[in-house]
Amino acid sequence: MSWLEKKKDYTYLEVKAYGVNSIYYVVFLAFSVLGTAFYGYFFAFHLLHIAVLNQLLKRVIQAVTTNGTSLLLVGMLGMVIIFIYALLSFAVLRERFLEASKGRDCTTVYECFITVLHHGFVDSLYTKQRETEVLNGASCSMKNDDMIRYANKIDEESARKEAIISSLKEEKEKSSADGRRQQQE
Repeated sequence: MSWLEKKKDYTYLEVKAYGVNSIYYVVFLAFSVLGTAFYGYFFAFHLLHIAVLNQLLKRVIQAVTTNGTSLLLVGMLGMVIIFIYALLSFAVLRERFLEASKGRDCTTVYECFITVLHHGFVDSLYTKQRETEVLNGASCSMKNDDMIRYANKIDEESARKEAIISSLKEEKEKSSADGRRQQQE
């Protein structure tokens, strides 16, 4: 069969009903209708169309999806390392965790793991210890002289602002007193 015969067999009206593109455009249309009829939040799906139009983004998605198992294994390795750190925290550093009211529990290994997982990504685990270091000046980057100059500068600025406010109040009182005198005359 020659290329001319193959070309004659193919028409532009043929559509693969269960192809990825067909399903994508049906979902695209459905989200358009839902966005128009109900909530505009459904139009957020249309932002994914940027990835369909851009060749670079297509390659990025392809790189992530073809190497998906490798990425999952790397994620599992990260979770194992975090679990080992949680075990060490449970065994040695349990008393350094903050109180349970702030969501930092370490009474069981599971609680320690969840605490390390959440607060390790969100903020430092030992916020209370860090606060005491800052208050004691152990990790302060400014020298004492600089801190005193900065505090004095703030005091001077606040004194200037108070003087301006009091002068404005006095002028307002004088103008209101002058207005009363003129009304009495």
